[in-house]
Amino acid sequence: MHIRKKLGKLLKYRHIASRISLKNRKDRILSILSMTALVSSLGILFIILGSIVNNGYNALTTTKILLSITINNDTIEQQDKLTLRNNLIYFIHQSLEELFSNVIDLSNPDNRKIIYNIINDTAHHNLADFLLKNPKSTKFNIWFQSSTTFNKAIKNKNINHAIYQKVIAKLQNENRIKVSFNDALFTKYNSRSPENTGILGSLIGSMFTIIICLTFALPIGITSGICLSELIRI
Repeated sequence: MHIRKKLGKLLKYRHIASRISLKNRKDRILSILSMTALVSSLGILFIILGSIVNNGYNALTTTKILLSITINNDTIEQQDKLTLRNNLIYFIHQSLEELFSNVIDLSNPDNRKIIYNIINDTAHHNLADFLLKNPKSTKFNIWFQSSTTFNKAIKNKNINHAIYQKVIAKLQNENRIKVSFNDALFTKYNSRSPENTGILGSLIGSMFTIIICLTFALPIGITSGICLSELIRI
C-alpha cells in the first residue's frame, strides 16, 4: 500500500513536471514568435519610413522668385472677382515680361508661356493678400513661390532647357531667387496645386486615429491582461 502511494505520487509529479516542461516549451516558442513578429514589424516600419524620407525630403524646401510689381490702385478698385483675378494675373505676367525681355525673345508665344509658368498658379492669391495688408502700395517687391516644374528643375541641378538656363542665370545674377524652408507643407491642407499641398490634414487625421485607438485599445488590453493573469492562477 505504501509503495502504491509512492508510485502514485511519483506518477503525479512526473505528470506535473511534463506539463510544466510542455508549458515552458510553448512559452519559449511563443516568445520567439512574438519577438520575430516585433522585429519584422519594426523592420517594415523602418523600410517604409526610409522610403518616405528618401523620396520626400525634397518637399521640405521650395524655390521662391522675387518680382517687382507695379499696379494702379484705380484699376483694382470697384471690380468684380473675375476681373480682379485677371488683373492680378496680368500684373504678375507684366512683371515677368519686364524682367526677362532682355534675355528671352518674348515675341514667341511659347517662350512667353514658359516664362509665365515659372510662377505658382496661385500667385495672384498671394498678391491679393499683400494688397489687402498694404492697400496704398503701388510699386513693391514680393516673393512668389515657383511652379512645381521650375522647382524640380532647380533641385535636380541638371537643366537642359535653354529657356530655363537663361531664366535661372538672370535670377541668380540679380539675387531674385532663393531656396527656403517649405512651411506650407506643415500649415496647409490638400490642394489642386502640388506646390501648395500640405500634410496638416493628414497629421490631424492620424492624431485622431491614434487617440481613438488608444481610447478603446488600452482599456481592453489592460483588462485582457488582468483576466489572463487570473485565469493562469486558477
